[in-house]
Amino acid sequence: MLADEVLNAGDPTLHGTTPLLLGIRLGHKRVVNALLDGGASMSVQDAHGAMPLHDACRAVRPECCRVLLAHARQLGTLGDVCTRADAHGSTPWDLAQAEPSGVLCKVFEAEGFPPNHPSTSAPSAVV
Repeated sequence: MLADEVLNAGDPTLHGTTPLLLGIRLGHKRVVNALLDGGASMSVQDAHGAMPLHDACRAVRPECCRVLLAHARQLGTLGDVCTRADAHGSTPWDLAQAEPSGVLCKVFEAEGFPPNHPSTSAPSAVV
């Protein structure tokens, strides 16, 4: 890299992926967090319409999912990133539900999605 070049977290690499997607695929949650804090977009889509959260779910990277979901919650985009379908018609929430161990669903629920799920709602008062 030349001294005057600047790395942009959203710029695709030679192979068409972004640093954020690469961090997710390798399971580096600290890198993912740093890139998001540095302005990397969670809504960037690959050639198949998949966003970073799709990749984190497909790779079964619960810690990366947690970072992405927390970031989306802070931005007020949690519902959008969890329910946006890729070119195959799959949403990140669909992928989480299809993961056999249930670990991804637990991460989603801990981060407040889906909003009306019993584990994400405040307990109701008993009268």
